[in-house]
Amino acid sequence: MLAILAPMPTELSGIRRRLGRPNPAQLSLHVVGIGRPAASAAAAQIAAGADAILMVGFCGAASPHLATGDLHAAAAFQCADGAPAIPAAATLLAAIHSAAQSSNAPVSAAAAPSITTPAIANAAAKQTLWRQHGAASVNMEDYWVAQTAQAASIPFASIRAVLDTAEQTIPDYIGNAAAPASIAMQTIARPGRLPQLARLAGQAQVARRSLARCVAAFVAAHVSSNSLAGAVRV
Repeated sequence: MLAILAPMPTELSGIRRRLGRPNPAQLSLHVVGIGRPAASAAAAQIAAGADAILMVGFCGAASPHLATGDLHAAAAFQCADGAPAIPAAATLLAAIHSAAQSSNAPVSAAAAPSITTPAIANAAAKQTLWRQHGAASVNMEDYWVAQTAQAASIPFASIRAVLDTAEQTIPDYIGNAAAPASIAMQTIARPGRLPQLARLAGQAQVARRSLARCVAAFVAAHVSSNSLAGAVRV
């Protein structure tokens, strides 16, 4: 079974619409939460019943060459604390590139690693990670899920769609908000934040669409289930 993991429901929403009702014996979809504790705990449980794990979601661009909606399938996963890098499974990586090409959502920075950080990286931090580590994108979960998959000898790869560009900083009031309702209440109290929120909402829509196209093509081509393939809208 292929297990597809995402930190947040919004990152899976477009994928769910395109996949329809997949065969649960062939594919499972999971929201695992944000950051190391949540992602590691969920991945450890999911790995027990999976033949391969694919992490999906949004990321921040560390490379100045990546734009919102660009896809990054990292060749390796780095950690900000300096732990050894973990390579992506070559077979899954090749399948992702093929799916991205067929869905007209090409992967950028193909040979570059991603880096997992303990908190959302601001513009200055992302530029430093690009210069010092060569990391094209930044996330908060991939390394820890890769570590769990490696320990269980399960192939692992990740597809991330760029949300915020290298020069852009996600505001703390968004990154630290517990729920959309919290953001809404803060916006009512501070209406000057509305343009920034509107911009991010538009970027999220672009990233979600690009991610869903690629993942749907990947599933249609590489999960051997007639009922699933018939349900996928690429």
